[in-house]
Amino acid sequence: MGGGKYAPAPPQRTAVQDFYIDQFEVTIQQAVLFLNAHGNQCPGLDKSDQDPRSPYAHECIRTIANADVDPPVNYLDGMIERDGRFVVRPGYALKPEVFFSLEGAMRYCDWVGKTVPSSAQWEYAARHDPVSNKDLVYPWGDTWLPNHAACDACRGMNTSAVPKVGMFDGTGGRADGSSPWGVHDMTGGGPELVFACAAPDETCRPGSVCSCDALEASTDRKDVAALAASARFDLKFVGDQGVRCARSVAATPQP
Repeated sequence: MGGGKYAPAPPQRTAVQDFYIDQFEVTIQQAVLFLNAHGNQCPGLDKSDQDPRSPYAHECIRTIANADVDPPVNYLDGMIERDGRFVVRPGYALKPEVFFSLEGAMRYCDWVGKTVPSSAQWEYAARHDPVSNKDLVYPWGDTWLPNHAACDACRGMNTSAVPKVGMFDGTGGRADGSSPWGVHDMTGGGPELVFACAAPDETCRPGSVCSCDALEASTDRKDVAALAASARFDLKFVGDQGVRCARSVAATPQP
């Protein structure tokens, strides 16, 4: 895992325990269900570098205040807050929610009985082919194909807005960009939070001190080399990423 221009750590062989991972990123519709059940306050230690006076401090999902209407309405990406309740803006239900804070992403995954994936889990799901037992460069293979993802380097794609999850499934004039495991949108689209810890299966959990590195997996960058499934980036800002959740098989209750 890792290695290359955009993943400067030397490539290394590692092993992960059996796990499940979401086929799609968490959508705005799912985020609305979470906020209406949980609320939008997620105080956590991950905000230590954020100004506590900021209106965004301790939010699960970063809001954008709109003062041009009376009464004022807080607009979140793809949703609207009115009197403490959240509704999806028309046309946004299946777009990924990309404004989670670190604590918010962890609390969402915990809310559905899962965790934020480790970087090793994410990369395994993005590029390992269980049939050939090889690690692919991109989720679909070793050759860059611009019609397999939404990104700045993809010819003919409108990247002014993040596309809906699962659009690159082989229909509607788009190719199938899923990984060998059938996991979608692991190249291009919305950025995803992963944690790189000392052990490949280790991750961070809400409300506790986390010594792992928060990294951004997936990207819509212009450089094709940056779109390789092994390329991950250090997160520069708290509260500006999406997430898909994971769960170890060992932690899954058996029927």
